[in-house]
Amino acid sequence: FYALNDICFTKGALSRIIKLDTYVNDEYVNTYNADGLLISTPTGSTAYSLSAGGPIVCPNVNVMIITPICSHSLSSRAIIVSKNDVICVDAFDNDDSVYLTADGQEGYRLWQDDKVYIKRSSFTAKFIKVSNLSFYDVLRTKLKG
Repeated sequence: FYALNDICFTKGALSRIIKLDTYVNDEYVNTYNADGLLISTPTGSTAYSLSAGGPIVCPNVNVMIITPICSHSLSSRAIIVSKNDVICVDAFDNDDSVYLTADGQEGYRLWQDDKVYIKRSSFTAKFIKVSNLSFYDVLRTKLKG
């Protein structure tokens, strides 16, 4: 899969919470007990990740963001990792459904012990800027609501 904004792991309709082990470069980071987990780009940081409590990241900062969705732990917070890191999400202990979606498109069911590896693509995207507004101009407008 490829995503411009985010990769999302969510529970099925009847699931309560899901448990997702998360690793960065094969090093254990955390077990998230949550409604879901987002792996976002800076472009996606002002979308679903922001709604889930993640940080706003400038588009020229080359990072990925790991953001739990409605975590069932007060200590689970968003983590920012390098663009060169490889993130592994392990759906190790889920009796119910876990789904993966890329940029909110079609969902794919994951099975117990499925592992998903996420890394930066070798493909790049170029955007056309149609106004003179800067990232911060647009951000201020969005934050005013």
